[in-house]
Amino acid sequence: MSDRVNLTDYLILLLSSDWCLPYWPEIGIEVDQFTKTAIQQGCRNLVVAMLDGAESYYFIDLSSERRRDTTAQFRLLLKECQAEASVLRTLEEWTYLSHETLHSLTWYVNPTVMVVVDKQMEGRPSLDPSIREVVERNWKNYSFAARPFPELSEASTSEWDLYLRSIFDPPDALGNQLWAVLLSHSFKAFWGDVSAQLTSSQLRELGGWYKAMTMDLLHEVRPDLIPPYIEGSSSAG
Repeated sequence: MSDRVNLTDYLILLLSSDWCLPYWPEIGIEVDQFTKTAIQQGCRNLVVAMLDGAESYYFIDLSSERRRDTTAQFRLLLKECQAEASVLRTLEEWTYLSHETLHSLTWYVNPTVMVVVDKQMEGRPSLDPSIREVVERNWKNYSFAARPFPELSEASTSEWDLYLRSIFDPPDALGNQLWAVLLSHSFKAFWGDVSAQLTSSQLRELGGWYKAMTMDLLHEVRPDLIPPYIEGSSSAG
């Protein structure tokens, strides 16, 4: 796994909050209320240990050793709550996500919006009409509109949520992070649908188009912005 800072800390921070409680199912966690309360309280204890007296999340120990220890403690919490089966898949996903991988999606979502919604393609790399039709048809099956998670996080008046806001700048950072992860879910599912409806040759062409669009928008080659599932499927065959 890359040594880039993963999002396990952010998962724990979100699960500790009050405002995020109704949205656990959206990140794949389905547990009863008793178990949810136990996990939430356990996550609050982990947050206190994570901060270790620091007044800001940005001043905490971000070493690989500390992150491994926090993840191990979180796994132990899940075991004690008999919730490993319900949360493990979400934990694995967030462990392999990073701010970098989520940021890279901007350069795949934005070009698709230009094609499907804004039709702003004059002077841009061209996309075969048959591929474009598949992209447009499947894009409409998913919601990529902004969700109000930042506003919800800032509107909460619980003592704990006020504390969480105080350790981030901007204060709505956790809400933004949740939206970024759900956007990643939607785009990955969209790509899976598109991949199933294109030939290997068409998929390679679509992958090449996204790379060309990134180059056109950024004026530089950035292979690091290619999500692994796009790189793998568009280079296969």
